[in-house]
Amino acid sequence: MRGVLIGLAAAMVLIAACGGERLGKEAGSAAVRGASAVPEAVPPQPAGQVSTADTARSAAPAAAGGEAAPGAAPTLDRKIVVNVFLDLTLKDVAAGFQRVAAIAAANGGLVADASLRQEGKETRATVTVRVPTERVQTALAQIRELGTVASERTTTRDVTEEYTDVEARLRTLAATEQQLLVLLGQAKSIAEVLQVQDRLTAVRAEIERLQGRQNLLNRLSDLATIQVQLRPEEPAEARAGDGSPLAALRRGWEASLAVLGVVGGGLLTALAFSWWLAPLLVIGLWLARRALRARAAARPAPPPAAAGTP
Repeated sequence: MRGVLIGLAAAMVLIAACGGERLGKEAGSAAVRGASAVPEAVPPQPAGQVSTADTARSAAPAAAGGEAAPGAAPTLDRKIVVNVFLDLTLKDVAAGFQRVAAIAAANGGLVADASLRQEGKETRATVTVRVPTERVQTALAQIRELGTVASERTTTRDVTEEYTDVEARLRTLAATEQQLLVLLGQAKSIAEVLQVQDRLTAVRAEIERLQGRQNLLNRLSDLATIQVQLRPEEPAEARAGDGSPLAALRRGWEASLAVLGVVGGGLLTALAFSWWLAPLLVIGLWLARRALRARAAARPAPPPAAAGTP
């Protein structure tokens, strides 16, 4: 009897153990199915942005393969705007004028502005050329050889931050434009179509404005600006000075003529300005003469002399 009871107890333990193992497996399978059925909660992302999880998934294959992700932003070079101002004296201004243009063309540049003028007896010129930034030092060295450098000034401006900001805004606006085009295709009424089209027009205008600014920054940073002032050299005798009496007499004569010209010009200017005083002066003289005549007529005549008065 005791053996039967022990056998029954052992059988019940084995049944309970098997049932618990089966129930545990079923519970684990249900948990796995539940985890696979419920999607992972991902916070909503703003329009035009990619979630961190998506970024990590797209970056993982690139890291494994050693290549950059397709959507990765390229590394930008620094955008530097270079301006050089050069004052040059030389013997032949007209020839130097042509040489500066030839130097710009030889270095892959162009002439942006040029003027050749006559100031009295002197010929002066101003030439503005634009050359690639990597060739600016070569072009400057060649221009300096044309004459004597009186002064030189170089200014630089870093526009990298502005360029990067414009590029980022363009990407955002391009994404907005694509979303608006999708909404335009889904519009169900004329009012909705007009509203989306108005927004599309505004976005497109802003994109074109930023693209123009981006192109300008590209041109300014790719080509350096060199502005050259060309003027003739002073004669050697003028630089050294002439201390002879004849030269001193000539300088004195020229100075006296200059003073006389200034005085004569001032008198002519005064006469031209005071023309309206002439009628008033004539009228005043006429009134004064009339007053003198009236006073002479009103003066009593002298008494006649008595008869026999010696």
